[in-house]
Amino acid sequence: MATKFFAFQSTFCEILETEAIKYCIPKKYRCYEDPNGLITVCGNEYNCSECCDSVNLKYFIPFETTDTIVIQSKIFDFYNADRETPLDGFGTWIECVVVDLSDGSELDVSNYETAQGKFVGWNGKNSYQLISLDGSLLPDCFKVVYRVYNDESPQDELQELCTQHYKKVECGNTYLMCGIRTGFDSEGNYYGLPTASFGDTPYEYSNCMRFVANIRDAVPEKTIRTVRGANLARTTKYIRRVDIYAVPMFVVKYLENQIISAKNITIDGVLYQAETGTVEAVPESCFFNISFNLISIKNETEC
Repeated sequence: MATKFFAFQSTFCEILETEAIKYCIPKKYRCYEDPNGLITVCGNEYNCSECCDSVNLKYFIPFETTDTIVIQSKIFDFYNADRETPLDGFGTWIECVVVDLSDGSELDVSNYETAQGKFVGWNGKNSYQLISLDGSLLPDCFKVVYRVYNDESPQDELQELCTQHYKKVECGNTYLMCGIRTGFDSEGNYYGLPTASFGDTPYEYSNCMRFVANIRDAVPEKTIRTVRGANLARTTKYIRRVDIYAVPMFVVKYLENQIISAKNITIDGVLYQAETGTVEAVPESCFFNISFNLISIKNETEC
């Protein structure tokens, strides 16, 4: 079982009359009906919902012009006769557009792609898709919309899936955080190369996302190994505390399931190990505050 770094609040509880214990079971959604995912059914995005019976404060994923935004979707392939060797993809059974949230205009994702482009692939277990967007080309405020062929839909009608909303930032305490992974994470995202693909030259998924955060140094922890009164080695554990304030649940889930639980993470290109963190609900809101530690170890041998 994967380590849980953050505590999640259950969304569905059942009390069994024969037991004096309350069992809380997270509500299950069909694929992309979960509003707490990075990709969800259009209209279910966080900024489109009225949350917690109160005024819903908007949240945008920050990005800078130097960022490359890679998005992995795991849309079931109803189109190809053999999903393990796809012969069709973007432009056939998936249409993908960037929507400028300032005026609703949309352009094909290819207008914003990096050199990596987009492809559909097979990871040995499931179909998945990757797109890679160049932050310098994107609108200041946008979302990505997928229009997907679904065999349960009426003829010529495509299911619409949307990412959560992004917004360009010019300044502020933002940090690019990435989890270093291989294989699969707990959400089924795949980090290797596909066994087969259709589209542009395949590449590996990067889960990097930018966050507004406060990062500060804590007091280092020092230990000394001694033998017969002689100091043989000194170990210093350097600790940095990360606080991320006022984020919705989809950010909490992304941060835990893709980045922090990788344990080895980079922040603005610097490698750290992550330690278990905490999540605290902000009263009378849909937001959460997140805190966790970053550690680096320095070993010194005494002469």
